Amino acid sequence: MYPKYLDTSPLNNRYYSKERMKILTLHTKDANLFLSNLKQEGLVVLAGSAISCWEPSSLFSGHQFTQEMFNLLFTPSFLKNNANDEEITILKEFFEAVPFEHLLERYPNGKKLAHILKSYFSIDRFNRIHEVLAKGLIHGTIKGVITTNYDLCFDKVLRLNSSSTNSKPYTQFKRVITVEDHKNVKYNIEDARIYFKIHGSADDNSGETLVFTLTHESLLPKWKREILWQVLQNNSLLIIGYSGTDFEICPEIERIPLKQIIWNWRQTDTKSLNFPSNNAERILRNKSGTALIGDMKELLSYLFTERIEANWNPKGLDKVISQLRSKSEIEIMEWRASLLNSMGFPSLAFKSSEILLASFSREAMNTDFIQAERQKAQSLFHLGKYRDSAYLFRKAAKQAKELDQKDIEASLLLDVSSSYRAYGTFLRSIYNTIIARRIATIIPDREISKRIMGKVFLRYALMMREFYRISKFMRILFLTKSIIIGEMKHLLKIASSRAIETGNWHDFYQTRLIADQAEISISFDSTDYYEPPPTRDAYTQLGYAIPISTSKRQELNKLKRPLTSDEKRELSSNLKKNEVTENFPEAWKNLWFGITRITKWRKDKQIWRKFLTNYFYCQYTVGMRLLKPFIGE
Repeated sequence: MYPKYLDTSPLNNRYYSKERMKILTLHTKDANLFLSNLKQEGLVVLAGSAISCWEPSSLFSGHQFTQEMFNLLFTPSFLKNNANDEEITILKEFFEAVPFEHLLERYPNGKKLAHILKSYFSIDRFNRIHEVLAKGLIHGTIKGVITTNYDLCFDKVLRLNSSSTNSKPYTQFKRVITVEDHKNVKYNIEDARIYFKIHGSADDNSGETLVFTLTHESLLPKWKREILWQVLQNNSLLIIGYSGTDFEICPEIERIPLKQIIWNWRQTDTKSLNFPSNNAERILRNKSGTALIGDMKELLSYLFTERIEANWNPKGLDKVISQLRSKSEIEIMEWRASLLNSMGFPSLAFKSSEILLASFSREAMNTDFIQAERQKAQSLFHLGKYRDSAYLFRKAAKQAKELDQKDIEASLLLDVSSSYRAYGTFLRSIYNTIIARRIATIIPDREISKRIMGKVFLRYALMMREFYRISKFMRILFLTKSIIIGEMKHLLKIASSRAIETGNWHDFYQTRLIADQAEISISFDSTDYYEPPPTRDAYTQLGYAIPISTSKRQELNKLKRPLTSDEKRELSSNLKKNEVTENFPEAWKNLWFGITRITKWRKDKQIWRKFLTNYFYCQYTVGMRLLKPFIGE
């Protein structure tokens, strides 16, 4: 049984309240009293994918999908030929941290994937959870239901599914899926209750409403934000079957003034509280909410005086895997290489990209081949081979130009820019960014153009960061404060807004990482945007190991006191992962940090040998080689 209250000292005053969060466990005296009072409330329910895992619906959740995809992407033959036991252990650890949206973002054929998901989720076999919540809507004890689920189970109970045998829907309900639905709904929350499928529905004609990748989960459209505010403002929100690992819903909920928020999840470990996500922890603390631990069936049975019996039996995932496996083998190989790069596992990403490139004929020169070259170049970048990666990115950009693929060309030129900046040839970096910007302005698709322009401004900000570090090291303080910091704020603000508008969460989170390194903040005058969350939280949610390692080191670097035993172990653990994944840049940076902060490391010849080996494996210009350890990350 958990303590009644959890001491939650604020980790970051911008994100954590000094108020205390209530922790309750079902069937305890405190929980029973709380639920008795909650029965009198008109609740709004946010229901996630776990509510559809019960029989007879038996649909898999996003987390289960991610777990099962490991065997599809990393077959025994691939692991046997390309990975040792240590690499496999860390690969599984990294993969388990990857959210559903990140995994699907890297799939190379979005249209095929949308068709597969639409087909699987086009079921209306509702279970007792759906039925009880639907009755709550019917009788008015629930003011609204918001769900991220694509399936048609609620629709069937509420007679809103076109395939329903019932002739008439409950007219007091308004189902909202598209912007057209929003335009046609003129309602008062007290009169007409809302069923909001915020991530789309499997019964739309084209499947275009489905939200399942990072790009899809861009800043919530204005109409979706309006509905959330109308339904949630000053009401009590109950969250069930939902981890909160989304990228666009939780940040908006955090800003809405709620009467109270209750987040239910189940866990068997009673020794410590394991939040379902960083978002859940942050929101509950910031909102002084209530964490309600226990089985959702028992919770709903108590709230709605309905006996709920159902078996947890998600299935059918094997059919989805079979459909994915039946697609082009090159797509699976490209998916694997791309995901390994985005997770931060450069050694296996390099091997995967080599296998992928070998599958093409020598005469091949199409967008698939260019993307394969890009994956190899990206892995070289993470391995520290900056000059080599710049060359390969540049080669792929020329090929994209020959095929008149302007968006691919511009993106590759920005990759060239990043490689040259890391290598230390700043003029070449700036030149390639300028060319990419020119191309972006003539791309007809405005969303693609906006996405690339966000990347352009981020590259400018990264270059300003290099000038900031050098000027700070040379103690040119007037230049740092009067010019560089101001320009960095301006560039990061533009890059951040463009990134969140286009669902580019990698770049959105990187703006916070850069801002923290320069000890500045990103703030917006408009309420349409919000500040990126703390770096470690953000990248943990995204499942990207490299910036997690960087942010941990930055946190330790801010400490003026000697490192504790736990902090030293954390540093050693990061270093071990760097060495196994052959992330040489992160390895030497962690080693150098240890040498400067830990006396034992400084006196250890083996540590120095490791540092020099990793440092000189990375490619830098002569000037950058001399400066790099002294100017920071």
